[in-house]
Order: sequence, then C-alpha cells, then structure tokens
Amino acid sequence: MKQSLVVRAPNWIGDVVCCLPAWERLSERYHLHIVGKGWLADLLCGYPNWSVYKLPRGLWKRRQLYLDIQRKVGKQQLSEITNAVVFPTSLGSVLEMKLAGLRILGHAHEGRGVLLKKSIPMPPPDASIYKRNWELSNVLLKQRLAPPQQIHFKIKPEVEAQTLELLKSHSLQSQSYITVCPFAVGQLAGKSKKWPYFSEWAHRMQALGYTVVCCPAASEEADWLAEYANIFALKGMSLAQYAAVLKHSKIVVANDTGPGHLAAAVGVPLISVYDVTNVETYGAIGSNVSVVKVDGWPDVETVLKHTLDRIQQ
Repeated sequence: MKQSLVVRAPNWIGDVVCCLPAWERLSERYHLHIVGKGWLADLLCGYPNWSVYKLPRGLWKRRQLYLDIQRKVGKQQLSEITNAVVFPTSLGSVLEMKLAGLRILGHAHEGRGVLLKKSIPMPPPDASIYKRNWELSNVLLKQRLAPPQQIHFKIKPEVEAQTLELLKSHSLQSQSYITVCPFAVGQLAGKSKKWPYFSEWAHRMQALGYTVVCCPAASEEADWLAEYANIFALKGMSLAQYAAVLKHSKIVVANDTGPGHLAAAVGVPLISVYDVTNVETYGAIGSNVSVVKVDGWPDVETVLKHTLDRIQQ
C-alpha cells in the first residue's frame, strides 16, 4: 500500500500547471493529499486518484485542516521521515504545516529553513519555476532526473464531452475558432502583463474570417466588456471546461497568465506574447509554444504574422 504525502499547492493556476509533472511522478509512490485554493479541485478533476482540499482562511483553520488530513490518513500511512512537500516559497505556507506536526520538504527561503525537516537551497530569482518544482521530486525520491520537456494536462472525459456540446450550442466546432487569454493579474517590474492590443488584433483576425473567443471569469467580465467586447465571450466556464475549450482551439494567443500555461499543457499551438516577463523563469512549457517577445510590447502586425504563420504550419 502506498504511503500518503501531504502537498501544499501554489496559489496561481500557472504555477500549479508547472507542478503537474512533479506531482504525477510523486503519485507513483505516494497517495497525494493536495491542499490549495478553492478552484484547485475543479482544475484537477481529471486526476481522480489525488485527494484535493480547499485551503481555508486563517492560520489556525489551516492547521486544523492538516490535522484532519492526518487523522483521515492514519499515522501508519505517513512517513516518519518526510511526509509533506511545500511548493510555495512563503514562510506562512510552511508555518501552517509545521504547526500541525508535519515533517516538510521545501526550499529554504525567508528564514523558514528552521521549520523544514529537509530543506534545499532556493535557486536564483531568474531560475525556471518549472525546474524548481521538479527539483523537489528529485530530492524526495532521491533520484535525479531531468524534467519532461512537455506537460500533459488531463481533462476529465465527461467534462470534455460536455464542453464540446456547449461549443456546438454556440455553433463552434473543434478547431474552428481561436481562443485568446487577454486577462492577467498583477504586474512585473511595475508594468502590466496584459498585451494592450488584443482587441485590435482580434478585429484583424475577424476581418480575415477567423472566429475569436475568450473565456472571462466572473471577476473578468467587466474588463471584457470595457476592453474586448468585440471578442465573443464564453462565460461561466469552469477551469476544467476552460481547459477543454483551449484544447479544441485552432490556436491560442495569450500573455503571461495561468490559462496560457494551461493551453501549453493541453497541447494546442500557443502564441505567448511577452513584454517584461522572463521567459526562462515564467514561460509556458512545451514544443507547441511560440514566444513573441521584443523590446517592449510587440505590435499587432508582429503578433498577427506569428499567428498566421503558425496556423499555416
């Protein structure tokens, strides 16, 4: 019988996608109990052998969740050496696990090394997050392997079938539309991660006869209406459905955002449009990814050419 391993997931969709190969590798030896944001169970519904838990608000409620997981699993199913892995690099993510008595593997960062059962050095700030996550699996399994060059995201078959029916209800067939991911949270180096020309680019693609769609979350619908109303919106999609929409696109165009990583992981051709983003650190993974990055934001003509060239390949 497999032992159990408690896993603290990152807080961002793209970072979770970059953990998947490490988690799949760990799941060959352990039953994973993955704790993360409320959307995590939806995103990972294609991985039925993983137990997923919603991280509550508040340090003591989080400690209680970890205690409840340990009671559910039973002490005999938890290693006495290392029984938890923390993928975020914050102090709080380790503290909440340590207070529940877990023996944790993680990166030494923000003075949290003293709380870890086993710590490994934090790589330089510009190092690949994907490789950083993979290294935790190397250390826990005591076997050094190179990370896969491609991430393969699993979509629950029932969700994929339902999504295809939903697309048909909007007169959209597989490979008949282009999906854009124009929304992005936060800034890098004081600059927005949102390419400012999505609306103009969409007008140009539509004039060439292409159907362009997007999938705004409820919190993004106001931005869609204000900035991208010329792009057809598939609203109310779950993350798993969003993954299926991306998979069945002709091509996806995204800036530095979680759905861009998801698009790369479902295998669809992806145009990644970047400005200040360090591609080595944060870039989407896979041979299906084409990066468009110049000094400053690329203009519409540049991205249009890359898109049409990729469609014709």
